[in-house]
Amino acid sequence: MKIIVSCHCDTVFTQPYCIFRGGVLEGANDNFASIMAVGTVLTNPIWLRDSVELQLTEDEEMYMDGAKSIAKKNNSKDTLIIVMEVTEAKPGKNRLFTVENIHEIKISEIKKALQGHPYRTIKDGTESESWLYAEHGFSVLEVCVPVTGGVHNLQSKTNIKNIESVGKAIIALIEYFTDKDIASIRSED
Repeated sequence: MKIIVSCHCDTVFTQPYCIFRGGVLEGANDNFASIMAVGTVLTNPIWLRDSVELQLTEDEEMYMDGAKSIAKKNNSKDTLIIVMEVTEAKPGKNRLFTVENIHEIKISEIKKALQGHPYRTIKDGTESESWLYAEHGFSVLEVCVPVTGGVHNLQSKTNIKNIESVGKAIIALIEYFTDKDIASIRSED
């Protein structure tokens, strides 16, 4: 099975910025926080496998042209897509990240892959590139870095603990799913 980690670069701001200071990332965290999470684990040898790709997409806010291109170039019958995103943190929840917008993947398989990771599952989340991939028949899940202060502004914040946790989750998901075939992980819905 081929595994694609799809991470969009937000283009909605005319003057985007992020500041990383004192273990806190503040600014245009949608979607820089997710890109940074992947960056924390890029030295892992898992990325050297031919069956694993990191794809940076653009235009997620308007037409999703980057995701459309990925969907067009890949086969939904043998490709799992892990979408990187951010989500508004829920006060009082002791979770370092969420797994959302799960399509055509058994929840039990995700639980096995992320055993020991403190996360929360949300079967259907807000609209994102994962919806487009699902419409094209891909097995897809979204891993979200929680941010505070709103998602679509320049004041959102997250911390290095959340970012590193998401990076580790990506590696755990890739390691678990890399030797599986699509048919064995697909849900019955």
